[in-house]
Amino acid sequence: YMPIVLIIFLGAALSIAAANGFAVTDYHDRARGWLETDASGRAAITRIELSPSARYFDAAPTPEQESEWHDRAHARCFIANSLRAEVKIAPRREQGPEATLIL
Repeated sequence: YMPIVLIIFLGAALSIAAANGFAVTDYHDRARGWLETDASGRAAITRIELSPSARYFDAAPTPEQESEWHDRAHARCFIANSLRAEVKIAPRREQGPEATLIL
């Protein structure tokens, strides 16, 4: 179900960015999941971490705006809110001449 969490988060994040006047031109995510033994001794996905990175068309939002967007997008993800696994958003910034701000 990791891909489903990623897709729902992506859709929510893109809609929030667009509603705030920012056009995302490129989006990448390094999603990771942990398969561990749960409290009952069964194998289970216990944690999911999304690590989104986005490029914007013209202007980019501030880190504070993006942080607030992450919280809103995560709150909209009914799958993440329904799982027993912890879902964490750990945005990343890319370096270079076209600095990338995270979504």
